[in-house]
Amino acid sequence: MTPPASTRLLIQPIINEEGYRRWQDNADFKTRLAAILSTADAALTMTRDGPDHRYMRDAGVAPVYLPNASAAPDLSGGGDFRLRHGIPADRFLTLHVANLHAVKNHLGLIDALADMPPSWQLVMIGVAGPKDDYVDAVRAKLAGRPEILFIPGLAPDGVAGAMRAADAVVLASHGEGSPITLLEAMSYGKPWLATPQCGAANDHLGGLVCELAEFPRYLRRYAAQPALARAVGQIGYRHWQQCYCWPVVLQGWVDLIEYGELRRSFVLTAEMAAARDSMRADPAADLVAPPAVARPPVDFAVFNLDTYRSGPIRFGWIGDAAANPKEVHQLLLPAMGQRHEMHISSELVDAATLAAFFNGIDVLLVTGVQRYIIEMIPLAIACGVFPVAIRQRYIAEQLDGGAAGLLVDESGSALHEALSWCADHPDEVRRRGYRQAQMLALRQSGA
Repeated sequence: MTPPASTRLLIQPIINEEGYRRWQDNADFKTRLAAILSTADAALTMTRDGPDHRYMRDAGVAPVYLPNASAAPDLSGGGDFRLRHGIPADRFLTLHVANLHAVKNHLGLIDALADMPPSWQLVMIGVAGPKDDYVDAVRAKLAGRPEILFIPGLAPDGVAGAMRAADAVVLASHGEGSPITLLEAMSYGKPWLATPQCGAANDHLGGLVCELAEFPRYLRRYAAQPALARAVGQIGYRHWQQCYCWPVVLQGWVDLIEYGELRRSFVLTAEMAAARDSMRADPAADLVAPPAVARPPVDFAVFNLDTYRSGPIRFGWIGDAAANPKEVHQLLLPAMGQRHEMHISSELVDAATLAAFFNGIDVLLVTGVQRYIIEMIPLAIACGVFPVAIRQRYIAEQLDGGAAGLLVDESGSALHEALSWCADHPDEVRRRGYRQAQMLALRQSGA
C-alpha cells in the first residue's frame, strides 16, 4: 500500500502474550511484520514493556507508546444492579467481564475462587460465541457452582450498573493487549486484580498484578479493609484521568497526525510513580486506609422526632452545590428528575437549625461519602428521617446494612427510582423512619 503524500500512516498492532508465543520463533513472519511497521510514520504500542514493545525493540522498530482509553463512567443509567439481581447491599461483589473465549480463562477463575465465603458474590458477565468445547466446559463448570451469578451478556448501561455495584474487578486472562475492562474499573474507582499476562495491566495503577492463585488472598484483603480497597481504587481513578481517558489519549492521536510526534508523555507523574512503587514493594501494605467512621452519639435533646408528618413526602439534601458540581449534575439532578422537589441545607448550620431541617423532611438523599454527611446520617435517623443513599460501605455501616434506610447503586436513575418509590409509599416510609428513630434511641440508651 502506498498512502497519498498528505497522509500519515499510523499502525498500532495488538500483540498479547498468548499470541506472541505462537510466532516469536517464526523468523520469516517477524521479518515481514517489521518491514510493514517500518513503512509507518509511527508504530504504536499499547504497553510500555509488553510483548508489542519487546518485539518492536528487538526487531529494530522504534515503538511509540500511546495507550488505550475508555469513555467517562456512566453514573446516570442502568438502575440498581444489586436490587435487580437480588444481591444484598453488604455482600462483597467481585465482577468479571469477558466474553466466553478460552483466552479469558473463566475456568481458571472459577476454580481459583472455589472456597468463597458466603458473604461474597462472584458475578461473571460475557457473551458466548458459536457453541464449542470451551463454552460447553464453562457452562458445565457453572452448573456445579450455583452461588456464582453468570449473566450471558448485558447492554453497555447494564455493564455500567455492574461496575458501579462492584467492590472489586478481576481479569484472569492468558493474554490481553490493553483490556478495556480494567480501564473501566479504574474510571469507576474500583480496585482490580489481573494476571501477569494481561498486557497493559502491568502499566496500570489501582489494582494488583498477581498469579491467579493469589486472587483469593488479595480479595480477602479488599473485603476486610473496604477503606483500603477504596483508596487503591482512587489511585487507579487518578491514573485513568491522567493517562487513559479519551480526551487525553485522543490528543495523542491528533498530535501524531498533525505534528508527526507526541507532544506529551504518558509517563507517570512523580506522585503516581511513588504510589506504584509502594504497591509493588508490598501490595496494599503501604497504603494508609482512612479511619473508619464510627457512629457518633446523638444528642437526643436536640435531634428527636418532634412531630408526626403527613401529606406528600418531602425530600432533603445536605451539601454545597457549587463545591460539588459533578455530584450535583450526575446524581442529584437526575435523582430529582421532573417529579421531585428537593429542600437543601448547608452542612455548616448549627445543631438546632439542622434538627429543624430534618424535622421538615421525610427522606434524606445521600449522594456523597464525605465524612460530614456520614456523621449526619444518625442525626437524621434520630429525627425519623428515612435515608436514601448510594451503596457504599461507610454509609451501609451507618444504616445497619440497609435496615435503617435504602441503599442503591451510584447512578441518577437508581436514585430517582428510589425517590419515586418513597413518594408512592409515604405511610411505609414514615413508619420505617419512626421505628428506626426509636431503635436508635433504645440502642444508645443501652436498653
